[in-house]
Amino acid sequence: MNIGAKPCCRSLSSLSSLFKPKTQKNVHKNTCLIQTELEVEVRRRCKTGQLNLQESLLYFEKLLKTRPMPLADTFNHLFCYVMKLKGASEVISMYNRMRQQGIVPDLYTCNILINAFRHLERVDYGFCVLCDVMKRGLEPDLVTVDCLVCGLCSQGKVVDALKVFDEMCERGIKSDVTLYRTIIGKLCGVGETGRAVDLHRRMIAAGFEGNALTYGFIISSFVRDKLIDEAMSVFGEMKRNRVSPNVSSFGLIIHCLSSSGGLKDARGYLDEMIAQGISPGLIVYNSLVYGLCKEGMWDEVAEMINEMVRRGISPDVCTYNTLISRLCKDHKLDEAIDVYGSMINKGPEPNLQTYNTLLDGLFTGCRYTDATKLFESMRHDEVELNVVTYNMMISGYCKYGKLEEAGELIREMNCKGLKPDSYTNMSLIRFVNQAGDSEVAKEVFDVIRKSDSSPHLHHYTALIDGLIKKEKIDEARKLFDEILDKGLVPDAVAYSNMIMGCFKYGRTKEAIELIRRMGSEGMRLSGALYTIMIRGASQAGNWDMALEIFDAAGHASNIIQFNILIDGLIKSGKWDDAKRRFDEMSDKGLVPDTITYNTMFSGYCKQGKLDEAFELIRRMKREGLKPDSYTYTSLIHASCRAGDSDAAQDIFNSIRKSGQSPDIFQFNALISGLIKNGKLDDAKRLFDEIQNMGLVANVVTYNIIIDALCKHEMLSEARALFYELEPKGCSPDSIMFNTLVSGFLQLNRVKDAVPLLENMLDRKFIPDSVVKHRLRRVLARPDGRKALQPLLDTYGESIFERKSL
Repeated sequence: MNIGAKPCCRSLSSLSSLFKPKTQKNVHKNTCLIQTELEVEVRRRCKTGQLNLQESLLYFEKLLKTRPMPLADTFNHLFCYVMKLKGASEVISMYNRMRQQGIVPDLYTCNILINAFRHLERVDYGFCVLCDVMKRGLEPDLVTVDCLVCGLCSQGKVVDALKVFDEMCERGIKSDVTLYRTIIGKLCGVGETGRAVDLHRRMIAAGFEGNALTYGFIISSFVRDKLIDEAMSVFGEMKRNRVSPNVSSFGLIIHCLSSSGGLKDARGYLDEMIAQGISPGLIVYNSLVYGLCKEGMWDEVAEMINEMVRRGISPDVCTYNTLISRLCKDHKLDEAIDVYGSMINKGPEPNLQTYNTLLDGLFTGCRYTDATKLFESMRHDEVELNVVTYNMMISGYCKYGKLEEAGELIREMNCKGLKPDSYTNMSLIRFVNQAGDSEVAKEVFDVIRKSDSSPHLHHYTALIDGLIKKEKIDEARKLFDEILDKGLVPDAVAYSNMIMGCFKYGRTKEAIELIRRMGSEGMRLSGALYTIMIRGASQAGNWDMALEIFDAAGHASNIIQFNILIDGLIKSGKWDDAKRRFDEMSDKGLVPDTITYNTMFSGYCKQGKLDEAFELIRRMKREGLKPDSYTYTSLIHASCRAGDSDAAQDIFNSIRKSGQSPDIFQFNALISGLIKNGKLDDAKRLFDEIQNMGLVANVVTYNIIIDALCKHEMLSEARALFYELEPKGCSPDSIMFNTLVSGFLQLNRVKDAVPLLENMLDRKFIPDSVVKHRLRRVLARPDGRKALQPLLDTYGESIFERKSL
């Protein structure tokens, strides 16, 4: 066999052919059975370990020159010794030289060679050696298969290793318990727990006994996958087979029970351990502490830690980190800080995880000042900060609007050569979106580019969206163009954000170009994207474009798009176009919804076409839709505007007859309409009904009534309503204050106006132009300054001045 050639192309799936029984042939029988003095010396020195690598190679050269040719077994001794010296490459070279001299290797030699390839992580060449062994009629043995299986396992090809093992068993080569355990452990390590369990049962059926190690592999794998019941079942089988659990086995079970809330059972196993004379150890106690902390059983946590100390086991940094982490999650930040302080004063010394956990908890709990103090103490103590630390601080600074500090940390992180991860990148994007600055965006992108991966499309998209929201449309467009320059293909989200931004800020031409570019790139527009573009064009007042996009949607048109278009057309006074689109809906197979009808009601009502509006209600009911609050409120407003308060009252009463109860919006609409139609007494009676209906008048209701009372010079009644407002849970607004103050000043009741003005100004409300005008007129009177002196002393004359332009 030429070892320097390419490895054979036989795949692992064809290994069954290698292991098929063949007749054993005695290909080579070394006739020289007498050892020379050189061979005896080589064997002796190999056994006593008195050779180095250089000396071994010199002996090999001597053996090659010896005649008669030395035994293959002598070469095997030397090869095996060189392998112990980690000379796998030298063994392969020596093997080739030996074959060139005509010395035929035996199975032991080939096993050494396979092992050499295993150590060089070239198990594929090992299978080539196996082919050579089979061709020469030699039978592979357990050592052969062990080398191949272990080689595959070391390269992560554990399932392939299991296939080789299975082929070996079918061939009749009996495994030993060590190989079984090796494969079981490796299968568990790659998550093939089911195969591991099956192999473990085969091992026991073959007459071998399981031990705490193999059972531990399986239990650990189940625990890692959070398969608690399966882990418990294997633990029970272990005890039934009279295999005594060790501290590791008990620890795994206690850990999984503690993590899953089975604290009572976990405590039982702890007691069982102690009863069997097994010392639990720190890891077991940490698992129990974690479980108790997770359940918020803080008294039991204290007892468990005291028990640890009584047994001579001191809590370590992991114990303290668990306490701090869970206290932070339970919003017990003061207690978490106390635990940290205990570490500082008594030990153990906090590690980076301690600091990061507490930092995260402080920021989450809105303890910004404490978080920044902790960060500064980390710097003072020269704690080596990592990406996680910077992530939390940058995110925290951004959250509290400290953009300058966040930018400084970004630069510091960059100088230290720390590569941002995905969390950092998202924090940076948040930073840019808050700053809304193209220069900041450029700096941030430089940082992202130095991370393990280049900026992704979603990074650009998020930044563009943030800049548009900050009204930085030029900077957003630059970033969008950068996407194209870098050969990235914007997706529908990136396009829609940019198109919406262009429409919003009146850059219709750019929006149209982008829409056309999407089409030229063969990008299929979704209904959602058509909706976004129609809304964008409508909001920009570009109805020709909105209609063009709508018509382009064709069969993709949906009810939402119709609603947006109809609403926009009505608001822009294009009533005929709106009605035509409404009638067109049925041609598209669409049924108007409540929003559509309400939009049309609004149009009819604005035009005073109440007959058409009522006909629309009848049509709506025929289609199984019920008029909602907006529908009735619109009709009440329209009737009142038309001067027909009786019709408005009829609509209001029809709500009751339909089994519904009028809401506060409909009360407000009718009260306002009655007042405008000169029916103040009716409006007041309706106002008194609100409470009887179980409703609560809002500030709009009070404003309507108080304004009417002031206009009718019923100021005492208006003031009484004002003072009953807050006890009923409703706060007065600026409009109400200005209405009342203006009313009192108009009637020259300055003393009544001053307390209201003081209350108003204390609430940071600003007098409107009417109030200021009337105050200046009071000041112009001889006795006016004296009446307003309390206000002048507190607020100065600036409150009476006209607002500068």
